[in-house]
Amino acid sequence: MSKPSVFVTVGSLYPFDRLIEACDKLALDDPDREWVAQIHEGDYQPQHMRFERFMDKATFDHEMARAQIIVGHAGMGTINGALELEKPLLVVPRRKDLGEHVNDHQVSGAELFRQGGHVLVAENADDIGDMLEATARFTPTRRLVRSQALAADIGEFLATITK
Repeated sequence: MSKPSVFVTVGSLYPFDRLIEACDKLALDDPDREWVAQIHEGDYQPQHMRFERFMDKATFDHEMARAQIIVGHAGMGTINGALELEKPLLVVPRRKDLGEHVNDHQVSGAELFRQGGHVLVAENADDIGDMLEATARFTPTRRLVRSQALAADIGEFLATITK
């Protein structure tokens, strides 16, 4: 029988060395789980978890499906993928003040999904280890999409980030 796995993803647009380095350090002290990561073109290269810089869709979908826990940036593709699979997801939002994104939309988006019971959020890389244990016991709330309400929420959100 294979070990339970943690799948770490940074998405397809930008590297996220802060997330990858923190997870690699956790993988060193976690021999009971298999850690697999999709890392993009970051400078940090993991030493303690299997990784690929880029994954084709079939490989990415396979790793998401077999993972017991998903850890990732707070991108919509990652969040939607985990919710569709009903997998626990720990998100670490990219932050503008750290030069990881052009604005803080991932911070506010992660908070909205946390409030809805869909994800857990680690505000800092140092919190990932503690939050990982909570994620193992976390069952995400199913997301119900109401198109008109969603459009209104998106409009309000866009108004807050474009000021």
